[in-house]
Amino acid sequence: MAASPKLLLLCGLLVGLAACKNECQQLCTDMADFAADECNQEFDKDQLKACNDAYKKSNLEEGAIETCEEVRPFLQEEWTCEEIGEYFDAAAGSGGGTDGADGTDGTDGTERHDSGM
Repeated sequence: MAASPKLLLLCGLLVGLAACKNECQQLCTDMADFAADECNQEFDKDQLKACNDAYKKSNLEEGAIETCEEVRPFLQEEWTCEEIGEYFDAAAGSGGGTDGADGTDGTDGTERHDSGM
């Protein structure tokens, strides 16, 4: 017996909805995009995944999604490149995503030595 078109459409819709990001998870992506485009900082997939996992709907307090929705349009006005790097470092629990502002060279965490020029 073949499945009805309505049943297939419903199943597809449910699968699609399950994969959608909430506003807070989209903010993680927006921050990573801003960092890449404006700050020359790249965050690896594990850091972005850690941010998205932290902001799963089941982990959020009441009103958090609305707050993220209000904040998203002002990301570039409210956050600096250094703050975004620190946020992703804290969210992922790693030392990646730095542009050198923390005294490292921004690649492997080794100390940077400026030549004074």
